Amino acid sequence: MIPTANDASDWRTCYPKAFSGNDLDDILVSMRILAFIAALVIFIVWDFAQNNAGATNYVVREVIRFMQSIGF
Repeated sequence: MIPTANDASDWRTCYPKAFSGNDLDDILVSMRILAFIAALVIFIVWDFAQNNAGATNYVVREVIRFMQSIGF
């Protein structure tokens, strides 16, 4: 069975605000996500090269501390 736009198994129904069904809008959302991931990777690589991962380690420690404070 091929899922339709109204079918519950359609992946877009899981993300109604992120993916509009308009192909151009979906491409722009995907490009923004990819740009964010690329910027994050560039920052992490720069941090390892320049600061021996000081900022990355700090952020990871703070995220872990926050997750522990809310019970994870």
